[in-house]
Amino acid sequence: MPDGVSVIVPAWNEESRIRAALTRYIEVLRSIGGPYEILVVIDGVQKDRTADIVRGMAADGVRLLEFPQRLYKGGAVLRGLAQAQYSKVGYLDADSPISSDDIRKLIRATDRWDAAIGSRRLPDSVGTGHRPLSRRVFRVGFNSLTRSVLGLPLSDTQCGAKFFRKSSLDRILPDVRLHGWAFDAAILFNLRKGGGTIQEFPVAWNHDPGSKLPLGEQVPVMLMSVFFIRLLSFRFVRNLPPKWTWWFARNFMKRAPAHQFPDPVTGFRRSG
Repeated sequence: MPDGVSVIVPAWNEESRIRAALTRYIEVLRSIGGPYEILVVIDGVQKDRTADIVRGMAADGVRLLEFPQRLYKGGAVLRGLAQAQYSKVGYLDADSPISSDDIRKLIRATDRWDAAIGSRRLPDSVGTGHRPLSRRVFRVGFNSLTRSVLGLPLSDTQCGAKFFRKSSLDRILPDVRLHGWAFDAAILFNLRKGGGTIQEFPVAWNHDPGSKLPLGEQVPVMLMSVFFIRLLSFRFVRNLPPKWTWWFARNFMKRAPAHQFPDPVTGFRRSG
């Protein structure tokens, strides 16, 4: 695959901030040099002008991917990763929470590691903006669960700034079955299980009060998703027909909406 950088940005009703975020990402990628692309993934019916704004930036290396069904963040990012064309690929949030210097640092770190991920919990990390107590408690609890159940020796699996070697990522993406908010943990777990190297870096980040993670609805799903990721790592489960793992997801994780588990074969949401 050609050398360059692909950046995936999931966006759903981001009219108020998408232009500023993309403008900064373009400046960062140009400062690094070499080919680049930014894939903005829009899923479901939009209620604002996000798509129009993105189309208007096509001359700056921005490409729009639209899907009629609601994929949510994990599904949107995974669709973008599958269509990325360059040797380095990553994803960043539409609220542009990570500093430009940290983005450059993560991209360059993939010269040495298979994955370079930002962390908001390392000693040198710097955060601004008020982060609600509920989110801080959830972050600590979720991180403890990923350590104990998945064996991930990481301080922050959910930071929205991650970059990978595309060749390493392509090998494990077929094993990433979860498309909901816990998809980051699934990617990192499968990458490490396959022998990939992961390095965390402290980042300067700004908390956005407009975050779209609905804690009340998604916390139980995300916690159960950790166990589902571990279950899928066993060979006898991986060898089961896809409809069996689909059945498990729908029956043992009833609080997960239908979009949480796209069909393992087609990648699209199953009806019913």
